[in-house]
Amino acid sequence: CSSTPPFGGTGEIAFAGSPWAQLSDAALALPRTPWIFPLRNGQVLEVGPEAVTRQLDRRDLGSWSYVGSLRAGSRHGGTAVLMPDAPDRVLVMGGRDPATETCEILDLPTTSSWEYTGSMARARRHHNATLLADGTVLVTGGTLSGDALVHAVYSAELYTPAAGTWATLASMTVSRRRGSVALLLPDARERDRSGVRTET
Repeated sequence: CSSTPPFGGTGEIAFAGSPWAQLSDAALALPRTPWIFPLRNGQVLEVGPEAVTRQLDRRDLGSWSYVGSLRAGSRHGGTAVLMPDAPDRVLVMGGRDPATETCEILDLPTTSSWEYTGSMARARRHHNATLLADGTVLVTGGTLSGDALVHAVYSAELYTPAAGTWATLASMTVSRRRGSVALLLPDARERDRSGVRTET
């Protein structure tokens, strides 16, 4: 969908052995599935799928502050990962409807501005992104538009952070779309499950 209804309101926080406490000064309506990541300074970063990026200061009663905005605008149906190659570095991929192949990087230690990085070979939404042990990112599944089988994307792609580029890998034989799961196994293989529908 191009617009996801906002949910939530007042956040809560708890530490081991302590009860939940409301962050009453940090009330904010968020999308149904916000992309949230912890930062090294103990704060929390919300990077999408809406265009605006915010940081939550969880001290006291909490407060949100504006960080920046995605260059592509909102990326509903996309995904994001916290990169292991540098602290507080986030990669967002694809999304929108029809889908985009573009990707963006936010490198918080050096800037608060999103910058485009290498684009995927295939535009996709409702895809999975898996961080691999060597720091690369594997993207699988998704669709070009909506969640229809006729628009399914079968090829996998691998992102290399040092080069900022994508390489196309083997294609799956079954579509993996909205609701699918990608799991990295202990022997470095990845298993993709579910997300299979019969409608066109």
